[in-house]
Amino acid sequence: MAQVDYSAAAEYVDAHYGIHDYFGPSRNAKASEPIYDARAGFIEDVDDKGVVSQQRIEYPASLETNGFGISNVSTDATVDYTDLNDVGNKYLKELRDVVIPQALNGGAPEGGGRRLRSVVFWHPMIRGEEETIGSQRAARQNEPSTASVATNVHIDIDAGAFGLDGILNLVHKNQVPIDDGVGVSYSSDSHERTNLDGQGDGGCNLGTLHPDFCPKRAQQQIRDENLRFVLLNIWRPLVPVHDARSPLGILATRYPQQRRWDRNSIGNSIDGMREWVGEEEEEGTGNSCCFPRRPCMQRSRWYTFPSMQSNECLIFKQFDRRTDMPSDLRHSALIGLERIPYAIPQESANQPSPNPGRSHSTLPLQPPDGIPRRSFDIKALVLIEEAVDVENDRLHEAFTPRLTLEESGEFCDCQSKKNRDSNSVRIDNDM
Repeated sequence: MAQVDYSAAAEYVDAHYGIHDYFGPSRNAKASEPIYDARAGFIEDVDDKGVVSQQRIEYPASLETNGFGISNVSTDATVDYTDLNDVGNKYLKELRDVVIPQALNGGAPEGGGRRLRSVVFWHPMIRGEEETIGSQRAARQNEPSTASVATNVHIDIDAGAFGLDGILNLVHKNQVPIDDGVGVSYSSDSHERTNLDGQGDGGCNLGTLHPDFCPKRAQQQIRDENLRFVLLNIWRPLVPVHDARSPLGILATRYPQQRRWDRNSIGNSIDGMREWVGEEEEEGTGNSCCFPRRPCMQRSRWYTFPSMQSNECLIFKQFDRRTDMPSDLRHSALIGLERIPYAIPQESANQPSPNPGRSHSTLPLQPPDGIPRRSFDIKALVLIEEAVDVENDRLHEAFTPRLTLEESGEFCDCQSKKNRDSNSVRIDNDM
């Protein structure tokens, strides 16, 4: 169990979309939630004639199946995460060329069949219990932003508030270039790259500040070709998680509009379990897996990866253009985490099972005398060589917030100040 603070997220959804009690009446403030072991497998409820049954199936957590997964990284441990040149030339190259392609293709060693058009990294952040809030990285600074661990449930970006233009401009302003030795880094494909003089494909004159990403060209590709794109958060511990407090938790949100697994469709492979059945619960909503639809908290669960090491990274989706793919995964530092309440035997962790064994983990996830958490996270905009059907196209949905982008910024600033004041009071009371 762990204490999870829903207050800021519930206030945000209410103010922006007019949805009261978004997580339910009992989750407008702090709530005690069971935390599940993501290493043991992702849990999916089985549909039994339109009713959520007690039967469950487990399968390995992965980016495309449930919106998050863990990956190994071989980057030299000597990476200086306070130096973005070092981060870009070592860690980000491996993420772009190996880790993200594999994650979006179910872990296939050669990247599988899903081809990526481009990968752009942006908004690097060092978080830690002892870190202070730093200003956003200035254009010519070579260091990431800093902040304390986020103890409120949140998503990194509300795509409805920013819109496509706003998202692409945000990426452009906060991009971390990668030096491939030829002065380019927009894409792993040579024909998609832009030269340092800004005269690459698309003719977008960017000068030398951000020479490798052109929002105008990216927007043209997304709209004209209906390209699927995703926004990812890649989180990496800088100290082993089993030694640190406040590990990262992911809320795997499920929605009433999602058709559930049919017990008759359970097979021996993940592909066999991708078959959806059942009636739609809300006419006209489609098979949507995304915000701002109200989640079904009965089927949503909090997960964490225990004992994460510095050679592992957690990748999870913050946006997916396809409405039928899991996305918008809220997350938070887990405060007061005790132990994993539910796990499946290790020998069956990689195989789906309609009747898994149950056991309590004896692994203490948050030692009371653990060291302060410190982590590095960075976001990625990924364009995928895949056309999105209109019926599953999130850009065509009519969900727009009530507040303008400027009003939303003021609202979030007020929330941040209130959260800082609350944390200050909590620290004073602990002294």
